[in-house]
Amino acid sequence: MAIKTEEKTGEDKLTIARNKNLDLAIQQIAKDYGDGAIMRLGDEK
Repeated sequence: MAIKTEEKTGEDKLTIARNKNLDLAIQQIAKDYGDGAIMRLGDEK
């Protein structure tokens, strides 16, 4: 059971890191090209 807990924690950390990097990239594109130039799928704006 301990192995699955460690794997899940590792996956959660990876997901958090990916989401953080994606948010930073989206912010940079929005800064360079204006608001609404890019957004996440399903976002309403």
